[in-house]
Amino acid sequence: MQSKQWNRARGLATGLALFLSAPVFAADYSCAGPVNGVSLTPGGIVAAQNAGGQSWGFFCQLGQTTNNFTPEACKGVLAMLLTAQTTGKQVVIWYRDDLNCSANRGWNWMSTIYWGPMLAD
Repeated sequence: MQSKQWNRARGLATGLALFLSAPVFAADYSCAGPVNGVSLTPGGIVAAQNAGGQSWGFFCQLGQTTNNFTPEACKGVLAMLLTAQTTGKQVVIWYRDDLNCSANRGWNWMSTIYWGPMLAD
């Protein structure tokens, strides 16, 4: 009888260990925030402060495809960020990664954006 209980306990422990060691998969989530600053570096990188919950995130680079934004799309991003800043509206950005809005790192390429920015009411 003890052998059956031991095998069951060992099986449960093995299953639990496999479950806890499973890889974390990326999740989709959105973050909203005001645009408190817009910057254009000498190299043409478009950055914004607090847009979509990320402190000084780098969106794209004018004149070349970067971060999955074409040069034309990058001009649109810049226009949208400037509009949000001047009107006081928020932008919403959708991410696909294993972070969340409060854990999104700043001073980095916003490389996990899959939709946005969107101007919010």
